[in-house]
Order: sequence, then C-alpha cells, then structure tokens
Amino acid sequence: MLTWFLLAKIVVSASVVLSISAIAEFVNPRVAGVLAGAPLSAPIILLFVGHDLGIDFAVMTVPSGIASFTATVAFAFAYERVSAWQTATRRPLANALLTTLFATIVFLIVGWGVTVLNLGLPASLAMSITTIVVVTLLMSPMDGRVKVARIRFGGHVLASRAAIAALFVVSATGVAEIVGPVWAGIVLGFPITVLPVLLILHVTYGRDHARNAIRGFPVGLGGVLSYLVLVPVTFPAHGVGLGTALAVAGGIFYMIVLNIVRGRLAARGKGSNMTPGSAPP
Repeated sequence: MLTWFLLAKIVVSASVVLSISAIAEFVNPRVAGVLAGAPLSAPIILLFVGHDLGIDFAVMTVPSGIASFTATVAFAFAYERVSAWQTATRRPLANALLTTLFATIVFLIVGWGVTVLNLGLPASLAMSITTIVVVTLLMSPMDGRVKVARIRFGGHVLASRAAIAALFVVSATGVAEIVGPVWAGIVLGFPITVLPVLLILHVTYGRDHARNAIRGFPVGLGGVLSYLVLVPVTFPAHGVGLGTALAVAGGIFYMIVLNIVRGRLAARGKGSNMTPGSAPP
C-alpha cells in the first residue's frame, strides 16, 4: 500500500514534468534546451533524500552532484555528435534509441570517473564549469536553416513522461542509502527532464531538431549548479523544505540573468549585421 510520502514523490515528480512539457509545447525546442538546465529533477530528489536520510546526507551528495554535471555535459556532447554521424536514412526511432544508448554509456563512464576522483566542492565546481565552457565551444552553432517545430504532446506521451520521471525519482531516493552519497550525487546529473524531449524531437521531427535543442543544454546547466552550490548553506540553516525553496530561487535567478544576457547579445548581433540602406524603404 502506498504511503502518503511515496504518493507525494509520485505526484510532485509527475507535476513538474507535465508543467515543463506544457511550457515546451508553447515555446520551442531551442528554448526547451536551455530550460532543461533549470533546477528541476535535482531539487525533487534532494528534497526527498533530505527528508528520508537527513540533511547531512543530502549535503554530502552535493560535491559529487556538482561533479556529475561533467558527465551530463558529456552525455549532451555524445548525443549531439552521434546523431550527426548517423545517416538520415536510418529509421528515426532506431537512430534516437541508439544515440541515447551511446550517450547514456558515456554518462556512466564519466560518472564512474568522477567517483574515482572524489573531488571536493570547489574542485567539482571548477571541473564542471570548465567542461561546460569547453563543450559549448566545441558544439557547432544552432542551424538556422532548421525550421523550429513546436512539440505537440499527446495524452499518452505526457502520461509516459510523468510515469518515467516519477519512477526515476522514487528509485533514486530509494537506492540513495544503498549506494551512498557519492553515487546518489551522480544520479542528480542524469538528464531525466531533457531526455524525453530529445526523444520526442528526434523521432517526430528528425535529428536536426534534437541537435538544435541539445546545443543550448550545457549553458542552461548553470541553473542546477547554482542550486547545488546553495544547498550546503540553505539546508542546514533553514531545513529541507525552505532550504530547497531558497536554493531553487538561486537557480531560477541564474536562468533569468542568462536569458536577459542571451537576449541582449542576440539583439546586439542583429544590430551589427544591419548595414546602412539595408532597411526597407
């Protein structure tokens, strides 16, 4: 029989995923790629880990959690590269599943490497930021020739996404005590919120749409990193509930600043491309 707390895990996880799905449907895949870096699944997992296993355990997962985003970025880069190498004649579903399998293997290998290094918080943060910057530079720019298609989520797709997210959160919090804080932190980096969107884009609209979405993903991860950096401060001082809210607020603040900066840079780039006499009469 489900306890009320297990039911709360399922309801909260599903609600967050459905909300993000709705936002993605009414925006576009490029914005969804950056949005996927917002603090979503990590706060849910740490909220319940903190409740189940205590604040000290939750705080102990933070260094490996931050370092795990090196594996997250490696996942994004592997997905983008493998999808580019595959032939367009392959069936979209086979293409998407093979790409996901390879990217997941890359995530696990890099994640294992992170556990071997066993870095502290400052070193983990420096490694993840460096990886984000390098991979962002290595990824090719978004292809402006690809017409942006809006994601249309049917009822069965939404139900599947909600079920997968709920299962992942329940499983992650359930095994946290068994695997310990280091591997529990690695789990925080798995891109459970972005992966279903990538698969839908890949299968429904083609690999180019998925590649365009994932190219904005590494930059957006700063929102999760901002959240995790604040957890060791907010959890001990304010408890799991309010501490989560304050840390998430810090992550959202980063996302707001990021979008403002990106918007101004884009506007400046358009302005620099204008030449005298280019405007219509």
